Amino acid sequence: MTWVIGTSSFAGYGVMLSDVQITFRNGDTRDILRKAYPISNHVVAGFAGSVRTGFVLLQSLADFLHIPNELSNTMAWEPLWIANNWPKIARQVFENQPTEERRLGSEILLVAIAPAEDRGAPEFPKVYLLRFVGPQFRAGIVKTGFQAISIGSGAGVAYYKQALKQLCRMSSGSHQAEVGRQFGWADLLCFSLARSAVENPVSGVSQHFHVLAFNRSHMLNVNSDHRTHADDDTPPVEHRMPPVAESYDEFLAMCSNTNIEASGAIC
Repeated sequence: MTWVIGTSSFAGYGVMLSDVQITFRNGDTRDILRKAYPISNHVVAGFAGSVRTGFVLLQSLADFLHIPNELSNTMAWEPLWIANNWPKIARQVFENQPTEERRLGSEILLVAIAPAEDRGAPEFPKVYLLRFVGPQFRAGIVKTGFQAISIGSGAGVAYYKQALKQLCRMSSGSHQAEVGRQFGWADLLCFSLARSAVENPVSGVSQHFHVLAFNRSHMLNVNSDHRTHADDDTPPVEHRMPPVAESYDEFLAMCSNTNIEASGAIC
């Protein structure tokens, strides 16, 4: 159905990765949906479960964490405050969804940088990972460094879990990608997980990923586009992100244009 991942880098930033596949009520799967977005200063979030409910919950979170323009350069939210105060709103939003959509469930994963906490120096801020699971949406909080948590069906695939664990280990050579390149490890993480999905396909998880990586000053917002070359003289293979919806209205339009029922879609 989906795979959305939250983690943090030893270089002092938060990371969220998400695939783009959804499953429709008739069982068809398509790579047509972005599932993770910037929400507020130093906060990104992604969803799994009902597509409709996921977008409604992300919008409620963005509204809840809205920062006025005059404070946009000086204000950010405490992750633990979000964890304590948003679940009540999330429960009400979820209860207002159609019965069919509630039955599909909903999970929200949030990566947030604490505005005033760090790991020994300001350039290494503390990153929190928050997971909210409906219908109660009580926050599960990871505040120890350099761990990864996932939501969606990809989180239960042993091969994917092992690949992610290896890449996140401090001893992993993948962290060398950070040398001389801001967010280099996050970009490599996105590419590596996409290659894992290509080489070991699982129904419900796409071979295309988005990545958001951010610190208190900058954000990387890219996808897993890449080219692979064979050992012989055959032309290289292009792996390009297909067109994807980045709002529920866009999703409805894409479904309408291809004559497929949007209600009951799950990711």
